[in-house]
Amino acid sequence: MEVKRVVENELSILSAEKEEKNVKKHPAIIHCSNTLSLLQRKISNALLFHAYKDLLTQEEYELSIAQLCHLICYYGKNYDVIKNALRGMIMTLIEWNLTDEKTGEEDWTASAILASVRIKKGKIIYAYSPRMRHLLYSPSMYAKINLLIQSRFRSNYGLALYENCVRYKGLASTKWFEISLFRRLMGVPDDKYVIFRDFKRRVLDKAVEEINALSDIIVTPEIQKERSRVAKIRFILRERAKKKRFSIKSPSAEEPEIFTKELPTNEHAILEKLKANYAIMQPVAIKLVKQYGTKAIEEKITQIESSSSYLAGKINALGGYLIDALKNDYTISNTSQDLMNKQKKEREEERMKARLEESRVDQYKKEYSSYVAQLIDDTLAVLAIKNKKLTTEIQQSFEESLQDAFTLNRYRKQGLSDRIVKAIYNQFLIKNHSDLFGEIPSFEMFLQAKKS
Repeated sequence: MEVKRVVENELSILSAEKEEKNVKKHPAIIHCSNTLSLLQRKISNALLFHAYKDLLTQEEYELSIAQLCHLICYYGKNYDVIKNALRGMIMTLIEWNLTDEKTGEEDWTASAILASVRIKKGKIIYAYSPRMRHLLYSPSMYAKINLLIQSRFRSNYGLALYENCVRYKGLASTKWFEISLFRRLMGVPDDKYVIFRDFKRRVLDKAVEEINALSDIIVTPEIQKERSRVAKIRFILRERAKKKRFSIKSPSAEEPEIFTKELPTNEHAILEKLKANYAIMQPVAIKLVKQYGTKAIEEKITQIESSSSYLAGKINALGGYLIDALKNDYTISNTSQDLMNKQKKEREEERMKARLEESRVDQYKKEYSSYVAQLIDDTLAVLAIKNKKLTTEIQQSFEESLQDAFTLNRYRKQGLSDRIVKAIYNQFLIKNHSDLFGEIPSFEMFLQAKKS
């Protein structure tokens, strides 16, 4: 319940506009060379948002993996992906230049994005370097990154461009970027998309399209040429018109009744996913939940997101595809590769079960051997007291039965205290003097009694 409370406080679907969760991000961090993946950029912003109020008073910050996944709207179960992203952030070095306003002197700094990360019992404990903490908390000129908006992005180029544009929100345009610097900010290697038309088609156009479709701003690129080559770029900015929010106090006749009630947690989650990942507006999403139920929608989403078409990026209008799948009860057909992967997984599960069973049987055999050895020892202890002569005769008979010099030599040196000799002696007793021990249960009988 604590996780639920914190997450609902940090990222509420029905929060008012003034309560929307934004992470303050220093422009020096935004404008560093972009070597982060899309997931790492989202995680970086979410961690900063979570830690911001305590940046100057704490050295470490803690949140659960579940909280982080809610903040970045990640609904997968593969937490190794999160761990790998965090590992990469420790290994990613960023550097920036600031200029002293009084002296004009350059202040160069380099730091890893995260100084340390620890994951224990589902909790993420992380830290920034002291220099990074002060830079992140610096009150001068922040860009505000809306966590809900960032969760909609599906490309690193789109989110990188959004971060570099949103700090100028409220102005007519961004500053002019040297094209070489802009390429680095977008995370494009020097040897990739060298020709501008390729860069424009593969990087710029797609990033602009994603921002204009998913974010709170509309951007239009403007280029400046020198000697017929593109030298600089900037972006004309326009804020997207805010849509009228539903009134909770007095809903109109067309508004779903569910807006006036507290939604169950599972419905909050599925509504947010439909909105963020499938671009389905909330009124439509609510109708889908009421008509089909969260379970049916989650099952269909799982089918779609595990399909080869989805994984290959071949589904264009995800929202429409999902709605059609629900209406017509699509069953996502498997490709031969899907079938092979499924069969491979089933074979691996069978092998794992076999290995586990084999391990259990080995353990039971060890327990059975210990049980029989203890039974023999207890019987011999009683026999040594009641009939010492018989005990001596049995040991003499055992010594005479030893044919190999190796075992005989060990017996004469250490007697029955030798582990190997004792095991051979026990087998000798069971074979030749079984009447002393009564009926020793077989391994099968022992196993049956153990399992019951």
